[in-house]
Amino acid sequence: GADIREVSVSYSVNVADLDLASSAGKAEVEKRVKAAASVACKELDRLTFANPTSPDDEPCVKRAVDKAMATVR
Repeated sequence: GADIREVSVSYSVNVADLDLASSAGKAEVEKRVKAAASVACKELDRLTFANPTSPDDEPCVKRAVDKAMATVR
């Protein structure tokens, strides 16, 4: 009987200033993607009334980073 809803958020990560052929550029992309994923997961927690300090945030961030990095590659 509970309502089920799908909620998603998306964030853009600017990489225009990076040299993606360099190791430093690749590391910076991952750093930016992880930061955006963390913010996105916290936003999802807020939108769904979940506990924002939940240990479940780590899997959310990992899934978001994995998906984003697949797009980056």
